[in-house]
Order: sequence, then C-alpha cells, then structure tokens
Amino acid sequence: MLNYPGTQLQFFNIDTIPYDPTILGSVDVQINPTAGFTSQKTGDSIKIRLPDAQGKLLFDLLFNQSDTVKTATTFRGFFKGLTIYPDTTMPGAIYGFRDSLFVRLHYHEPGVVYQPLIVDFPYVNKTNQFNRITADRTGTPIQNISELNPEISSAATGNASYLQSATALYVKLLFPTLGNLLQYPDYLSVLRATLTIKPVDGTYSPIYALPPQINLINTTQANTLGTSAATGTGSLFIDYLYGANTAYTYDVTPYIQQAILKGTQDNAINGIMLTIPAPAYNTTFNRVVVGDQFSPLLVNRISLNVFYASYF
Repeated sequence: MLNYPGTQLQFFNIDTIPYDPTILGSVDVQINPTAGFTSQKTGDSIKIRLPDAQGKLLFDLLFNQSDTVKTATTFRGFFKGLTIYPDTTMPGAIYGFRDSLFVRLHYHEPGVVYQPLIVDFPYVNKTNQFNRITADRTGTPIQNISELNPEISSAATGNASYLQSATALYVKLLFPTLGNLLQYPDYLSVLRATLTIKPVDGTYSPIYALPPQINLINTTQANTLGTSAATGTGSLFIDYLYGANTAYTYDVTPYIQQAILKGTQDNAINGIMLTIPAPAYNTTFNRVVVGDQFSPLLVNRISLNVFYASYF
C-alpha cells in the first residue's frame, strides 16, 4: 500500500496502489504474440471502451477550457488514472504492455461534412513505474520458501534449485569442501576451474524459455550481492539434437583460487548467487531449474571442475 498517498516518489515490488473496484470497461481478446496481432484486428494493440459518461466529462472539460486540463499537474490531481487488471476467474496468460498506452477521446466538429477528431491522454509519470509480481507456490517443491524462510536447501526440493528473477527466486551455490584441496599431499595451486550449469531435462521448452544469460555474483551469508564471480556472462548453449549438452559454462578460476584460501567455515556461508542480468531480470519470466550434485538425472547435474598443479 502507499506510504504517503499523492507524495510517494519511490515504489517497490511489495507496494500496491488502491483502486475503485467499479469496472469501467472490459474486453475478451485473444492475443497472438508470435504473429503480432490480436482478435480485435488492431495489430498488437488492445482497445477497451470506456463509459460514454466518462468521455463526455473529459470532453466538457476540454470544451470549456477548464483549469483542470490546462496543466498536467492539475489534471493528474483530478484524474488519478486507470487500473488495468485481468479477470482472475478466467484462465489466461501473463502479458505486458509497453508504455504507449493512452486514453483516446473521440469527437467531431459540427458541420455539413462529418469530421471525426481525437484527443489522446497519454501515459505520464514513467519514473514511478514499478512491477509487483506475486506467485502462488502451493503444492510445488518450493512451497516452503517465504519471507520468514527465504533460503531452502536443494535437498528439500527434489535435489533441484529454481531461478526466476521476476518472482524473486535465485540460486545460491556454496562450496564448503573446497578447502580440502589444501590437504592433498600433491597439491600446489589451482590452474583452472570451470562451472557448468545444466538445466534439468523436461523443465524448459520454447514456451518455458531459458534465460539467454545467467550471471554469477559473489554473495554473503545475508545474500547481499557483490562483484562478478566468473569470467564472461555464461551465455546459454542449447543442444537442439539431444538436449544433454544444453548448459551455461563459466570460468571461475579466480573465485576458486580465493575461496580455497578462505577455508571451510567461510565457504559454508558465502558463495555464488545465480542471477539474470538487467533488464531481463524484472521484465521476463524466463526460468531455469538446476539439478544439484545428487540429482537423479546424471546428465543434468551441476558440476565444478578444478584443475590443479601437482609436484608428482
């Protein structure tokens, strides 16, 4: 809810804006996202007719040159805006709208020849745009994740972790046994380390798309994000033939070299966070399911390969 109605300048994904539940207009439309048109035959746009009384009110204000419509500030004080939301009683999908939406007033000049005219009321205050996305995870392997329980082991979720930034799901990797390398009698130093993340087979498709890129970011016990933990962005390689080689691959040599020196206690609480880079992290619903080292599907397990120098 709004902290300071009318004066709040910053919004977060936990905020909501109250609105009058009275419905001014509705439309039942089919969207074809790949073809770029809707069943209204208006290209990729959707039109919702508002009540005639609403149009007459706006027209009278313009016709009478009311002070209410002379500046954007006074008009916003009068016309607070419109809420667009889906009918939750009907099945459907999630779609986004560009910031080109507007209210269009249709009228005509008096005369012998009919001359239709329009006035557009555009979308304003773009700086106050924010996304609020909620997710119902009831009955899923991650249903126990909550504000009070924000972190859960992959052992409790079917040996899999879930990344979908738009719904605040992230994957945290910990390597508590890295320090064991120092106990190897032939260990000298790490030469190279690669991390391979393989999405679980059957959890992605052209419809349930994988994120094109996933970043690896240093993180702490409090899950705060720091600097990059890998060389490169780990662009996705898709094995269209068999699927087994679909993976994100990273060079994490510098990270592993430092983590080994930090010891088991530090590596048990501080690690790497998988994130989707901006702006996709809050504008798309791409997701990935990552199998851990005990995943029943051997070909879909995450793996860290460490190459080290030996004096033998």
